[in-house]
Amino acid sequence: MNKIMRHLNLVSSTTLITMPFFDGIGHDELVRLVYVSIQKISKISLAFLKLYEQVDESVDLEFSLGILSRSIMMDMILTMGVQKITLKYNGNNCDEIKEELKKYCLKVIADGTTNLIEQIHESDTLSDKEKSEVSIRLASNFKNVFDFSFNKPKRKKEFKLIQREIYEESKVLNIEMNTTIYQLYDYYSKYDHLSHWTSLFEHIPFAHRKGKLDLSILLMGLHLQKLLALAYDFADGYKGLLPHIEYLGKHMKENSAEEDV
Repeated sequence: MNKIMRHLNLVSSTTLITMPFFDGIGHDELVRLVYVSIQKISKISLAFLKLYEQVDESVDLEFSLGILSRSIMMDMILTMGVQKITLKYNGNNCDEIKEELKKYCLKVIADGTTNLIEQIHESDTLSDKEKSEVSIRLASNFKNVFDFSFNKPKRKKEFKLIQREIYEESKVLNIEMNTTIYQLYDYYSKYDHLSHWTSLFEHIPFAHRKGKLDLSILLMGLHLQKLLALAYDFADGYKGLLPHIEYLGKHMKENSAEEDV
C-alpha cells in the first residue's frame, strides 16, 4: 500500500509541477495532445489518491477505480500510435517525424468533435440554420479533418481512429507493455459496459483485482513519463521537463526492482 501511495503521490505531484510548462505557449497539435493527456492523468490520479487507501475497507471502490483505470489504458493505447511514429526517428529525419506526429495528434484531439456535432443536430431548441452554423464553427478548429461540403461537417475517413488497429500495429513493433495495457483495457471494459458480466467480477478474489489496480497505477506513471518525453523530444521549449522525466524513470526502475511490485 505504501509503495503504491508513494507512486500515486509522485504521479499526481508531477502533473501539477509540469502542467505550468504548457501555460501561455501556443499549442500545436502535438503539444495540445500532451497537455490534455497530462490534465486527465492529474484528475484521475487525484481520485485514486482519495479512494485507493479506502479500498481494503470498502472493496466496491475497486469497481469505480477500475473504470477510471480503463480510461487511462485507453489513452495509453492511443499513445502507442505516437510511439509507432517515433520509432522511425533515425537522428536525421526530425522534421518529417514532427509532421507525422502532428497529423496523428490532430486525429486524436479532433476525435470528440464528431460527437459534439451529432449532439448539436439532435437539439430541439436550435433551428436547422443554427445547427449548421454551430457545427461548422466547431469543425473549423480542425479544418483538415472535416469535409465541409455537407450541412453537417463529416470527419474524413483518414482521420478516424480504431483502437484495435493501433494495438495490432503495436504488436508488430513490440511496443513496451503493449499487451499488458490492452489486456487491462479489455478487462476493465467489462466494468464499464453494462452487461451480464457487470456483477460477476465480485467473484474474482479481491487480491487479484487489487493487483490489477496496482498495475494500472504503475502504468499511469509510465504513461506520464512518455508524454513528457514526447514534448521534450519533439516540441520546442520543453527542455525543462528533463529532470521530471528522469526522476519518474528512476522511481519506476527502483520500484520494479522491489520484491512486492
